[in-house]
Amino acid sequence: MPKYTEEDLGRAKKLVADGFTVYKAAKDTGVPYETLRRHIFGINVTGSTGSGRPTVLTRTEEDKLVEILAYLARQAFPLDTSDICDLVQQFLNNLGRETQWKDNRPTRFWLSRFKARHAGVLASRKPEILTITRAKSLTEEVVGAFSIKSRDAYLKTASCGKATYSVLFCVNATGNYFPPFVVYKAKREPFDSWMRGGPPGTAYGTTPSGWMEGNIFESWFQTIFVPEITKKHDGQPTVLVYDGHGSHMTYRTAALAKDNNITVVCLPPHTSHAIQPLDVAVFKPVKVAWAQILKRWQRESRLVAVDKSVFPTLISQLWKELDPVHAVAGFRGSGLFPVDAEKVRSRMVGPASTSRDDILSPDEALQDAVLSVLSPEQSSETKAALANKTKRRSRVQNKSGEVLTSESSLQRLELEAAKRAEKGKKSPSSQQDRKLSKKREEKGKKRSSSHKIEKPSAKRKVTKLTTRSK
Repeated sequence: MPKYTEEDLGRAKKLVADGFTVYKAAKDTGVPYETLRRHIFGINVTGSTGSGRPTVLTRTEEDKLVEILAYLARQAFPLDTSDICDLVQQFLNNLGRETQWKDNRPTRFWLSRFKARHAGVLASRKPEILTITRAKSLTEEVVGAFSIKSRDAYLKTASCGKATYSVLFCVNATGNYFPPFVVYKAKREPFDSWMRGGPPGTAYGTTPSGWMEGNIFESWFQTIFVPEITKKHDGQPTVLVYDGHGSHMTYRTAALAKDNNITVVCLPPHTSHAIQPLDVAVFKPVKVAWAQILKRWQRESRLVAVDKSVFPTLISQLWKELDPVHAVAGFRGSGLFPVDAEKVRSRMVGPASTSRDDILSPDEALQDAVLSVLSPEQSSETKAALANKTKRRSRVQNKSGEVLTSESSLQRLELEAAKRAEKGKKSPSSQQDRKLSKKREEKGKKRSSSHKIEKPSAKRKVTKLTTRSK
């Protein structure tokens, strides 16, 4: 299947006639060098553009396949190399077509050439993990209801590592990063060594959990954020966007925001992957840089642990790696500034395709092939696992530290069930009988307690003997 047309070939010939070299004309027009050379010098010219061995799938079938692959990628079902081979194999089987491939399964060579023929549409990328909750939460209603119309937009969020330290990032739409706010896990005040070596202006605090809490965020907002905004913008309207941690917002924080003309906007839940600028373009390069910093530290320090006295120095190194371009790209890619809802809509994912009607292709054979790849028939193991997931659970009684196998646990459950059944046979059959039995037990206890004779203790015996001897 050629990647050039008759017009491209004619234009390449004209360029050669105008003085271009064959190589230069071929490069500028996209016509293969050998093809153009043969046409220029009349070597083995067959008269058909792009002639050669025919492809296994026709041009129409390949176009349909490309359309399906692009559609599935938009629906958060990107197919890898093995999936594409499965899809083509099933498609050919549905058509009843025999090919030179073993079991009609495409070869790696065909797949590489297929990608090259459609390089303008298909591309290999590492998919971003998107949970079902996030996919369902980012809807047209959310995008339509959420909009910001202000020039200065700030975003804060917390990134925690190992539940030990939390770091609050704050950046604006022009690419300026605030100094970080580090929160340590501690029940008392921080030591001075925990606050040495960090970026200039870094703020530090402690909480019992190590997470950001309302009171400490309120302190940062009052002592760091508000003075910085007042100094830079002198009372101009400002928008603070944060990613939904309700514990950050206290009454005092809201009152301070109102008094200083700061509008606080909370992102809709489970949408930070599309609307939060730091998630969109900043945190990925930050994670890469942080991994390199940790790797270098471990080698230079001979594997010394990163404790609270070391952490500020490493954060200082990380802050030198922050690029304003990433922050600007994050605001632009999230549609916050400039305001562009289409940026968010491009990240919306539709519902999973579970029927033939959901697949945008008129070819029934291709539709069936897609369904067989995305929704294959459940194996016996899968059915058993799903049944086990919904089956009523029974707790197995065992001693502390005792190890059980599936067979021994089943035997123990059967033994416990047999004991319960035996006990049920001996128990009274009606509620009235149970009440009578309870009354008899109470009367028996009273009778035994009234006839009980207290025996003298050993101490009393010794006392009596001592008295007699005197």
